[in-house]
Amino acid sequence: MKTSKLAIVVSILVGGVIGAATMHYSGPAVAATASVSSERFDFRTENRGELTQSSPVNLKDGSRYQAFRLNPQRTGILSLRQSGALQGQLILLNDQFEVIQQGTDRTLAAFIDERLSNQSLLLVVSGQDASSYGPFRLQSEWVEVGNTDQLMSGEEITGYLQGQPTRYSLQIDEQGIYQFDMKSDQFDSYLRLEGNSVNQTDDDSGDGLNARLNVFLQPGSYQLSATTPFSDGSDTYGLYTIQMRLLESADNLVSGGNVEIGESLRGMLQSSSARFNLHVPDGRRVRVSAESDNFDTVLEIEGPTSFYDDDGGSGTNSLVNDYFPAGHYTIIVRPFSSGTGAFQLSVH
Repeated sequence: MKTSKLAIVVSILVGGVIGAATMHYSGPAVAATASVSSERFDFRTENRGELTQSSPVNLKDGSRYQAFRLNPQRTGILSLRQSGALQGQLILLNDQFEVIQQGTDRTLAAFIDERLSNQSLLLVVSGQDASSYGPFRLQSEWVEVGNTDQLMSGEEITGYLQGQPTRYSLQIDEQGIYQFDMKSDQFDSYLRLEGNSVNQTDDDSGDGLNARLNVFLQPGSYQLSATTPFSDGSDTYGLYTIQMRLLESADNLVSGGNVEIGESLRGMLQSSSARFNLHVPDGRRVRVSAESDNFDTVLEIEGPTSFYDDDGGSGTNSLVNDYFPAGHYTIIVRPFSSGTGAFQLSVH
């Protein structure tokens, strides 16, 4: 019986899988064909292609696709990036047409082990939908990934998430405010810091979907987990960078004292409250704010008249903006319930 070319095509399956349970991705899987027309992928240079009306059709959604044949001949983290007019999707298959990895935002990173390095892999570039056409370029790069589980201040590490959190140990010797950044253009990053009575997490405080933690740390041992906010990293694979740096030493922070109108101070809350003395020489409107990334601030001001504020500023920051009669005041900065760390007190 004669079989048409269209009949052999196995379409992209929504939520489906092809073959064994060794796949890294359980979402949309690209089609395999009994005989896939493909071009040779050259790792040494930029590869070009174009989706046109004559390109093969995915039966699932009518989008077009073009396939490239890859022969890695080495192990490591392979990063693939698509650019050009086409808003495409990347999927990498093994020689059994099982999905190795599906990309996001026109990028894909996959761990090529010894078994895959000797196979003829299939990279499929497809359109976002049936109306996606245009030329595209493909670049490849073998990425060196840090093989350490120790994180040092000032050091940036490139890592590869493999379906579960990556954990780093760190030792803090100097008390102060530390910043942790996790960046990825392949998945939504998420950080968790634990140890020495600290338990803090962050999802999107960095740029875009990147994670950032600003935390006051005492000397001691901590563990930082790099993952995603979804199921603790399950079924998520991709490259990321992670970095820790000391933003400010505790030696530069105050825990009380005098403050003047027009002054801003960086403070450190290590006990239940921090107290500051303010002199207002004549009656006027004064704006007092207390801001912190480490705790929910509360302002209490005692003097010729009293003021209180919890969340009058942005987020959980405090703000008093009112008329102050002349006299001496005590400004008290404390957490709403509990917490310690750095804060900024401004009086204007």
